[in-house]
Parts: sequence; C-alpha cells; structure tokens
Amino acid sequence: MELPRVANPLFSVALAIITLIAFAEAAEDPASVSEAPTWSMLDINRNGEIGTEELASHAWLSRRVDRIDASGDGKISYAEYLRWRESGSEPR
Repeated sequence: MELPRVANPLFSVALAIITLIAFAEAAEDPASVSEAPTWSMLDINRNGEIGTEELASHAWLSRRVDRIDASGDGKISYAEYLRWRESGSEPR
C-alpha cells in the first residue's frame, strides 16, 4: 500500500510541533491533587511562596491560583498549598 505524499514538507513539521505542544500541555496538567508536584518542585527560588514567575512555568497552577490563594495576594504560600492538597479538590 502506497501512502499519499505531502505536497509541502513544512506541513509535516508543523503538524509534529503542534502534536508535541498538545502532548506537553496535557502531560503537565495533573489528573488529581494527589498527582500535583510537590512544594519543593514548585518553589523554585526557595523563598517560601510560589510567585508570578513560578506560576508562569506551571500553567495548570496559574489557572487555579484564585482557588488556592486564600489571602488573595497573588502568591501561594506553603500553608495555602498544603490546605489545597489536603482538601482533595480536583485541579480541573
């Protein structure tokens, strides 16, 4: 069986890139709170809170910051993160 040829090779490259991006985003989003990364993985600069630069590298966490950030300061403290994880609230 002969497969059809792609007229423009850039189409194949673009399709591969789009597929990889979609897979990477899906893989990053934990299915449950228990699968969320540990605090030490999230608090990259070790200042005791997850700030805007750390939130930017975790899109799934950025989408939930208003649910997790009880103080409303735009940052997630260790206590807020623990409360969220212990609550078992689904991240989706």
